[in-house]
Amino acid sequence: MMKFSRKTLIAGILALGLLGTCFVANKVEAADPDAFIVEVTPSSFDVNEAVDITIKAAKADGEIVKEYQGDVFIEIEGIVDTADYTVPSDGLYTFLPQDQGVKLFSKGLSIKKPGTFTIKISDIINDSIIGQKTVIVGNIEDRTAAEMVTLISPIPGWIE
Repeated sequence: MMKFSRKTLIAGILALGLLGTCFVANKVEAADPDAFIVEVTPSSFDVNEAVDITIKAAKADGEIVKEYQGDVFIEIEGIVDTADYTVPSDGLYTFLPQDQGVKLFSKGLSIKKPGTFTIKISDIINDSIIGQKTVIVGNIEDRTAAEMVTLISPIPGWIE
């Protein structure tokens, strides 16, 4: 039995679909970006907290490619089990003309375990077009825990 990664399988299915589309009609391809700008707001958040994620198709100079209509794969590097996180559109999104090269997924990202992770966006057809964002996921208990501190200096009556 052959095993394929989720990304490879999706890319294969999309490639077959695009190949079929090319035979049906002359399709004008939209401009490709040089990279994706990935924004996660906030970039540090709690386990299981849903946060916003924005993906922008951009040229090298930062200009948004408003005509981009490609398919992107959304993944979190360092987490193998997809049950440990939630990403928008089950990890696959097709930019639509109305997106104008920018797509906001309101409360579209959550991670179910603490750590530092990299959110990676890549074009399905051309995986050299990528964007990444590092996020820090913690536990609220870690930030609210307090410990008693005993001061041993200065000694009463002494001058330092």
